[in-house]
Amino acid sequence: SLRREGVQGTTKCQGAEAPKLLASVQDSEAPPAFGSPMALAAMSRQISPMSRQISTLTMSRQISPMAAIPQDMPLSDVSISVLESSTAPIVKPGTHRSVRGSFLTTPKKTMIREYLVEMFQNAEGVAEAAKRKQAARTTIRDTVVDWYRCMTREEFELFLDSGIMAAIIVNALFQGFQMDLSDGSAKWIVADAVFTSIFLSEIIYKLKFHGFCGHFCGRSRLVNCFDASLVLADLCQLSIMIGAPNFANREMKDLPAASL
Repeated sequence: SLRREGVQGTTKCQGAEAPKLLASVQDSEAPPAFGSPMALAAMSRQISPMSRQISTLTMSRQISPMAAIPQDMPLSDVSISVLESSTAPIVKPGTHRSVRGSFLTTPKKTMIREYLVEMFQNAEGVAEAAKRKQAARTTIRDTVVDWYRCMTREEFELFLDSGIMAAIIVNALFQGFQMDLSDGSAKWIVADAVFTSIFLSEIIYKLKFHGFCGHFCGRSRLVNCFDASLVLADLCQLSIMIGAPNFANREMKDLPAASL
């Protein structure tokens, strides 16, 4: 550490004293084990000449652009002051890593400050984006819940009938393709099961909404009975296709699905 800080201090020196200071640091012997009395004595012997030489260079204004530095200032503070007094341009965090990572082109504290600012800005940006997404999801959910709560039974039934009408149109198109392209594989059977479950769910909801007598004996009893018979026939056909595929392929090869 002493050797590195001494080299950093000498990189800012100008004149004939800089090579001497660098040579004195490089020629110094490595201290013994850290914390031992010998190590402390060796550190004190190394620090005193270096501090006097750096102070002499500073007082003679050979280190530019710093002013005079007190002689009792620690060597680490002197090194930081030398780094902070650098007139080199400050490299922003957005530049290349090979340039950003050099402490010779950017003051140490300035670089650390820039890294901290960039880190906290990125963290704040991620947090703000998450908050905006959560607020958007909450707003959509609240809007749907409020719209559902404000609907009457008649309005909800009209909305359900509109959805069923769209499902009938899609089912008709699917059955047209199925008659020409179906090979009896599982994907076609699953698609039939999806449409059948949609129509069966509609009948179950209307039975719960109107009751059995209101649905099959009310004003729309003929349409509802015909609709229920088609769903029942399609459910039976689907059960045969799943339970007896050989019979379905042989006897029902050219027959369209009952839901068509």
